[in-house]
Formats: sequence, C-alpha cells, structure tokens
Amino acid sequence: MLRISIELVEPGTVLARPVYDGRGGTLLGRGVILTPSYIQRLKEFSIPVVYIEGPLSDLISYENVVSDRTYTKVIKETRQVLKMLTKPQAGLDISSAQRSVESILDDIMRNRGILLDVTALHDFDETILVHSVSVCVLSVIIGMQYNMSRQELYLLGVGALLHDIGMVNFPKDLVNKPAPFTEEEMEIIHQHPIEGFKMLRKTHLLIAHAAFQHQERYDGSGYPRGLKGNDIHLFGRIVAVADVFDALTSSRPHRKAWSVRDAYEYTMSFSGTYFDPEILRKFSESVAVYPNGTIVKLSNGTGALVVKQNKGFPLQPVVFTLQNNRVDQQYDLLALENSDITIIS
Repeated sequence: MLRISIELVEPGTVLARPVYDGRGGTLLGRGVILTPSYIQRLKEFSIPVVYIEGPLSDLISYENVVSDRTYTKVIKETRQVLKMLTKPQAGLDISSAQRSVESILDDIMRNRGILLDVTALHDFDETILVHSVSVCVLSVIIGMQYNMSRQELYLLGVGALLHDIGMVNFPKDLVNKPAPFTEEEMEIIHQHPIEGFKMLRKTHLLIAHAAFQHQERYDGSGYPRGLKGNDIHLFGRIVAVADVFDALTSSRPHRKAWSVRDAYEYTMSFSGTYFDPEILRKFSESVAVYPNGTIVKLSNGTGALVVKQNKGFPLQPVVFTLQNNRVDQQYDLLALENSDITIIS
C-alpha cells in the first residue's frame, strides 16, 4: 500500500486501509473506490492522508504494531472512562482503561519487532483523547526495549493512558484555550500531575507516578517537584518523551501540528537536558518517521518510495527512486556512499 496526501488523491483510487472519523468510527472501508464526492468528504473531515493500492504496492510490506481495530476499540473505551470521571461524585473506575491497555499489549506482543508508524497515531483525530492513546502506545513500545515484564508494561501503559487525567475536571475553556496560557493559567495547568496522582494513587503507585512525574525533566527543570535524573521514576521519564513527541504532532487550539520529522528532531535535541538519553535512544529504535509506502522527495531532486526501515535511524530508510511511476534506483540512505542524500519532504 502507498501513503499519499489527500490533496494528491485522484478519483478511481482504491483504499488499502479504512479511513476513520474523529470518534474512531469508519468513514470509508478498505477496498472502496474513491469518487470525487468521497474525496471532497474526506477533505471536509480534515483527513490529511490515506493509504491506497497502486502499481508499486507489491514492493511494500506495510505493518504496524497496533491494528486499526484495536485503536478504534481503545479510543471508545477511553472516552467512556473520561466521560465517567466528569460526572459529579463519580468514583474512579479504570477497568475500561485496563482492558484497553491489555488490548494494546496483545497487539504489540504479537507484532514484536515491527517499528511503530508514528504517522498513523493521528489517523483518527487530534483530541486529548487520541493523544492519551498515542502516548500509551509509544510508552509501551519504549518500555519493551527495556525487556519489561508484561505486568510492568501493563502498569506503564495504564499510567501513560491516564497521564493527563488530572485535567479532566479543569474548565474546558482553559484546557482548549486558543492562545498561550497566562502565568496564572499556567500555575493551574501545573497542578494536573498532582491532581492525577491523587486520583490514581489508590489503583497502583506506579500508575500514579507515571501521571505524577511525566512533566518532570531530566535536568531538573520540570514540575511539580523539579526532580532530576534517576530521581524521576523510569515510567515518568518514558511518558515524558512520549507525551512531548505526540503533543507536537497534534493540533492544538493555538497552533498547527508539527510534521513528524520536525517533532522527532526537536524531541531528540533535548537528550541529556529535558530527556534521558537512553530513553531517547530506545525511542529512536522503536519508530518509523517515514513508514514503508511513503512517497518522499530527496535532496537530489528526485521522488522516492520508502520500502524498508533502518532500525535506530528513522530519518534514513531504504528507498527506491521513481521515474514515470516506475521504480528506478535503490538507495540505502544510511550507507556511507549515500551520506549526501537526505529526505527533504
């Protein structure tokens, strides 16, 4: 399958993967032939890219660690958890969140060794809800690089899924403010790790600490306690990386989403300052910035198709250059002889 911008899709193209709306429902199923009206409808739903069948599809082996079905299920279950928590005097029941994490773990364990297509994390929509699910998936995949047990991954996953639970009762007009926060508003926002800890501490302390410490920074510049280095629990250090990376690739009321490449490079630039260098290394070994099937432009001016990943070097995959919709030359962008060739868009 090929991954292509909705702006470049032509009528008659066949979908290789379903397209989802902002609530995890299916807009169009796999195998649907796109008509002009379908394409216009997808644009109205702000769908940025679609996965299509094409003449080059046989070259591509596309796999992702978490299935579309699981994403849809987890989004719906997480929505129920957050909805319940906004009700007056509601008790804390995170059983749906726990089931969600079990589903994610099942998929990740089944697809161990496959790199995460981070471009697919926002195929659904750009809400805090989907951000929570994405942070969970990223955190668990990083945790697997530490050879954690399933129980440890489960606790990490639940903590990551609920890392922003402390904001659930904050005023919506504050959380969704379409402008940078004032100093007073920032003081309120800075309370959400504490509120999250209070809500989660009776479930499991490690779950609670994932929420409590995800805004701490490796150099001590974070909040709420200004912890430094290994004084921050491993769960907190992992969720911190996943949270920032995914937040950058998500639209916010006051800014547009960053490109996956820009978000990746920005996150990696804080090695040893905001983030634990070892966690960043494991993060880089877990993700595909340019997943197989992506059509890119190289610095030598040619178009190319990504066909294979180089683990640990997500900006330097293996590509085939394209000439008249046909493959031409293969380039391993990690190879020394190709060091002067980079992906520019």
